[in-house]
Amino acid sequence: MTRDGRLRNARSTQWVENYTGGDLVRGYRNWYGVDALMAVMELRMLGVSVSEEREAQVRRTIEQKAAQTAARKERRRLEEEASFWEDRDENFAYIAGYTSGGAAFGVTWDEWEEMEF
Repeated sequence: MTRDGRLRNARSTQWVENYTGGDLVRGYRNWYGVDALMAVMELRMLGVSVSEEREAQVRRTIEQKAAQTAARKERRRLEEEASFWEDRDENFAYIAGYTSGGAAFGVTWDEWEEMEF
């Protein structure tokens, strides 16, 4: 639903007036499927006074979640990189597997140095 559609729907159904929950921003966000900052903006368009403090809190929350997501991605990347280098030894840069007799096979260090990435 577009912003115009959400605003028309909220006006025609008197959504704000009929809302019985405690947090109007959260309720609007959940009902119309928008993020919290968009909910603040649209509620203001509907004539609801949302404090600057509440908007600042929403912005801080968004920034914190973005920072957490970035940290989680970096942690996963580092874990993946570390696990890649677990399968190596003095002969092989990458050990792809082992034969039934237990001998390793994969990419040797010489082959690794010749590769172009």
